[in-house]
Amino acid sequence: MKKQSKSLRLGGYSVLASAIVIAIAIAVNLLVGAIPAKYTRFDTSPRELYTLGDTTQIVLKSLDQDIDITWLVTEGKEDKSIELLLQEYTDSSSRIHVTKQDPDLNPTLVSKYTNNFYDNSLVVQCGDRDRFVDFYDIYTIQYDPATYMYTGDYQVEFSGENAITGAINYVTNAQLPKLYALTGHGEADLSTNFNTAVKLANVEMAELNLVSSEEVPKDADAVMINAPQSDLTDAEIEKLQDYLALGGRLLMVTGPQRDGKALPGINKLMEKYAVQAVDGIVIDQNSGNYANNPAYLMPELVSNTITIPLKNGNYRVMVPFAQGLDVQTASDSSILVNKLLRTSNSSYSKLAAFDMTTFEKEEGDIDGSFAIGVAISQTLDETQETETRIVWYTSTYLLDEEVSRQVAGANQTMFMNTIGWLCDSEDTGVIISAKSLADEKLNMSASTVNILTVLFVAVIPLCYLAIGIVVWVRRRHR
Repeated sequence: MKKQSKSLRLGGYSVLASAIVIAIAIAVNLLVGAIPAKYTRFDTSPRELYTLGDTTQIVLKSLDQDIDITWLVTEGKEDKSIELLLQEYTDSSSRIHVTKQDPDLNPTLVSKYTNNFYDNSLVVQCGDRDRFVDFYDIYTIQYDPATYMYTGDYQVEFSGENAITGAINYVTNAQLPKLYALTGHGEADLSTNFNTAVKLANVEMAELNLVSSEEVPKDADAVMINAPQSDLTDAEIEKLQDYLALGGRLLMVTGPQRDGKALPGINKLMEKYAVQAVDGIVIDQNSGNYANNPAYLMPELVSNTITIPLKNGNYRVMVPFAQGLDVQTASDSSILVNKLLRTSNSSYSKLAAFDMTTFEKEEGDIDGSFAIGVAISQTLDETQETETRIVWYTSTYLLDEEVSRQVAGANQTMFMNTIGWLCDSEDTGVIISAKSLADEKLNMSASTVNILTVLFVAVIPLCYLAIGIVVWVRRRHR
């Protein structure tokens, strides 16, 4: 009887202990559940898809109005990545409110924004301003239209943070930057992906023909000249000079012409700033400064507001077939010229340009090093509130999608950083890089390839061979 009583007591203790453990577990789960998810959930995705960057954090901390995000998704079709990202927004700001709605039950709301609806689209609203964020603004598809029909190759990038933060910034700001693209000289249009990036950064684009316009429009935050095939006229140069004299902002992306000559009109425009394009195409014989061949430059990034984000991420940009820039000291002390991209001392400009038959230096070729990208600023008043800004890149391939993909999108990032600096995007626009869902291409300079080749083809095998010989000799003498 005593044994039975003892057994009952032990059993009772076990039940009580189990109950206590279960109660503690429930209490801990309830406590953890009450803690914001940002403190209990860790982003282990390879590229931190669900971690909000510094730009977004700044935008969220500055909010003084409530933001309503409507997540339009059919029950059971919720995208997990979007769900986790939205959770990050609500955890990071009490101003963000997310509600989920079934699009089949809200046909009027859907038809207000699009005729081609995709689940997991969003509507971001603040007061009477709203923006529709399509599913394919969050998952962007990158492909080369020229080769896609033959290869079917494409890449998917997650642009959720860029799209959502850009939409928040849009609905909370009535005044956003306007970028005018010059026309009339055979200029190239921005590719689809670059154009989408500008749109998501809340920068409005419009065309500008200075032959028919009396002046650069007053609402221009910046003017872009992208890959002109013919030169500017004297009248156009004068209008651009007048615009810059009042604190205008200008982005020029030029390149060597087929005859290898610089555009004299562009040089005339930049004469005041002591920066001139030299004839020819730059070749860099330093194997650490090129990829594929010495004309496919991977120049040194010089620290600047535009380049620092790239340097911090250990990115390199690729700049094929570039002209060199000769940078002198401006006679006006208020003008400051910063090199953004710089070739090595082993570089030179080949006057034969596209007709070159060798990468070797020939008689008449111009010695480097060269800048192939510069940022120019000029303070126009004592308060330093009015400032002219100019960025000049000398390769039309800088904005080529395929070239940018070869360096994990670094060219596009640099372009968007440039737009941000010119348009003061820290106050108005938002520029956040997309995050690739594909395995990123490892792009290495020629010198790195050579070092790794020697290491894996010769050094490591020889080391193993030497170790094997030593072991064999020792065993022979035992």
